[in-house]
Amino acid sequence: MFKDVNYLTNKRYLVDLLKRCNEWHIGESENFTYRHWNLTLKKEEPNYAPFAFSLEGVNTNGTSTCSRRYYNPNKAILHILNEFNENANSKNRYNSIEEFLIS
Repeated sequence: MFKDVNYLTNKRYLVDLLKRCNEWHIGESENFTYRHWNLTLKKEEPNYAPFAFSLEGVNTNGTSTCSRRYYNPNKAILHILNEFNENANSKNRYNSIEEFLIS
């Protein structure tokens, strides 16, 4: 499934992914890894509007999975870079993709 692995921590790859995925047709996707997660970002069908992208993942260290939809690919990537944080009491490491890129 993840034969040609792409690493999200590679900043050049991340910038390239964000440029390309905005041009994807419905159903197009890309597999990549982030730390111990194998992830797939996919362009969703219009019936999921206002969500345009979905993210699915499998944790390679256990039995955890994730599945979520996002308004745009930047929101999905930022959620990943912030370790999937959904706790309002826990501060995100990055407020934007740009913060990650200059770190």
